[in-house]
Amino acid sequence: MSLDPNHFPQSYDLQQLQFPRPLDLSDSALPPSIVPGDLPVRRCQSQIEALLASHNIIIMTSETGSGKTTQVPQILLENGRSVVVTQPRRVTTEAGARRVAEEMEVELGGTVGFAHGLEKCYSEDTKILFVTDGYKLIQELNNGSAKKQFDAIVLDEIHEMNSNMLLLLALAREHVQNHSHEESPPKLIIMSATMNAQALSEYMGGAPILSVPGRTFEVKEEEPKDSMELDIAERVENGQEIQVFLPGKREIEGMRKNLQRLGVDADILPFHSELPSHELAKALIKGERPRVILATNIAQTGLTLSIDTVIDSGLERTISLVDNAEALDVAPISQFDVSQRRGRAGRDKDGRYVYYGNTPIHELRAEPIPDLLRTSIEPLTLRTLNAGRPIESIDLLFKPSPEQIHHSYETLEDLGLIHRHGKSFTVTQLGKEVVKLPVDVRAGIMISEALKREKEFPGITRDIVDIVALFETSSLTDSRKEREWKKLIGSENQSDLLAQLAILHAAEGFSSKWLKAHGIKEAQLERALTVRQLVRDRVDLPDETLAPDRTQPHLWSRDYRRQVLECVWRGMIDSAFKRVRAGWTNGDGVRRLPKDSLINSSVELVVGVPFSIGSGSTPEESKLKPFLFFATEIDSAWYNPYARHLHHGSELGKGIRKAAVKERLNINHDHHRSTKLGKDGRRGGRHTDGRRAR
Repeated sequence: MSLDPNHFPQSYDLQQLQFPRPLDLSDSALPPSIVPGDLPVRRCQSQIEALLASHNIIIMTSETGSGKTTQVPQILLENGRSVVVTQPRRVTTEAGARRVAEEMEVELGGTVGFAHGLEKCYSEDTKILFVTDGYKLIQELNNGSAKKQFDAIVLDEIHEMNSNMLLLLALAREHVQNHSHEESPPKLIIMSATMNAQALSEYMGGAPILSVPGRTFEVKEEEPKDSMELDIAERVENGQEIQVFLPGKREIEGMRKNLQRLGVDADILPFHSELPSHELAKALIKGERPRVILATNIAQTGLTLSIDTVIDSGLERTISLVDNAEALDVAPISQFDVSQRRGRAGRDKDGRYVYYGNTPIHELRAEPIPDLLRTSIEPLTLRTLNAGRPIESIDLLFKPSPEQIHHSYETLEDLGLIHRHGKSFTVTQLGKEVVKLPVDVRAGIMISEALKREKEFPGITRDIVDIVALFETSSLTDSRKEREWKKLIGSENQSDLLAQLAILHAAEGFSSKWLKAHGIKEAQLERALTVRQLVRDRVDLPDETLAPDRTQPHLWSRDYRRQVLECVWRGMIDSAFKRVRAGWTNGDGVRRLPKDSLINSSVELVVGVPFSIGSGSTPEESKLKPFLFFATEIDSAWYNPYARHLHHGSELGKGIRKAAVKERLNINHDHHRSTKLGKDGRRGGRHTDGRRAR
């Protein structure tokens, strides 16, 4: 199950939702002083055209600011090609299309258009179409089924190497190779900032590499001082505008307070994923005082600012797999990341770069570890299998390990999404339903279960879609204002997930001021609402299920609550945990609930999202703390109808059964009072004021 990428695991298809409303943060947002004809890519136009005439695949590397995103599609169009351009995020997809339409002086949706999971803006006349890589991947996996075929594909920002990109890269290579004999074969242009282009060239059969010079301004590397804060203060006194890269929100808040204590006379602007769009936009506006932008790696690419100095901690928070569960911890960045961060300066004038990392730059890893090798691949495995292309049969640039592939098949089988036939697998009917949805596979199962119940329990799909939106983001609440947001959840004390649902229903439509006063994170709320709309667009919901209904979970009927929780349980059948003295276990270690969890002492069995978080601000001091988020009480009796498909050869199945077998859990219906529902749908236990329920 996926949560906010900067604090929790990533969802395979929702990276495009980094900002809920379009913010022009892409390389297509050129400084006013730069015109398209002056861009480095345009100065290399004759070389690009010559390579296109003699090769079907070319690789183009360039530093940030070369204009590749906006100019290459236009060069292809000028040479008689229609082109589809992939981008890793929704915001850059829209921004790129808008910029190109503006430069060509055409209406957006005509010659130039865009498409992503939330919106489509193109027509039969469209010759340049910007799309998210996930959107294009779905077309390719459906045998290229699209209303319009393009004869050139541009894969932009390939250095990000997310799972969609790696798979799309392999499929695009196959497409070009399969049509190379045609009189006018399709062209594939792979574009990136500085990267290991030679390895990519070998993968592409010796494709030529064109290196385009980027900025025309020098960026000088300067030595760090004893204190980053004092260094910033001194530079502000000299009138410099500064962008500081820090691992996360915690470090940003600490730096902001330190700079304020030092009396730094600057606009100190945080820039991280928990900020709403209007707060992020403040970084783009130059005021009377110098700006000090304190950013995470979300500002590492695509943020075009007039910056004098980049100060780099050399650290980031990154996701990895630990015991088959995702974890977030502080780690040194790569040499490629250094190049990207350095490139934030020198966009329209000479700049400076100061590296404060403890690991010398030459000892850093050359490139980031691709998502495919450090996150769960079940969604991708299901997608490719459904398209008749088992993931192990696809020649990927970076290949997941056999153990990783094996585990993904075992997980999908345990969830009932695929069926084993000897050494091969087929997708079940449930799997075919889930693969159509733009969410994690477990969330997809929840929606499928809700749709089956919709006729008997009207509105359940709407509530499950809201729950899925919460899973695909993260907690909506600020633990520092627990007293305020707890007023919005009624008597809920058996499900952190349903408490968050109550917050979502209560907060929708209120002002930023109200949200802040009640301890609700506006950015996370916006993200959840955006995801909800994306999912609703893919699920054929009856109109009546979309009618406003703010009935809170603690007021639901007994039967309705049980049906909702059964949908959640069915999607999280591999994430059941039993209470033990030290916390919660599924037979593989012990996890703790977050401090603001509402789960009371009578609850013995829950499902939740296992996730570990590093406790420190540096790799040396950080220690992973295993948590269980969105914990929700379940009834042990539910195992029998839903866990019957678990096969005994699966390692994951063994882990589930450690928690699932009643004898192992020592659960017995006569003894386990919390599994019994009261007349109001609540379980026996304590009220929030500590009184024993009668």
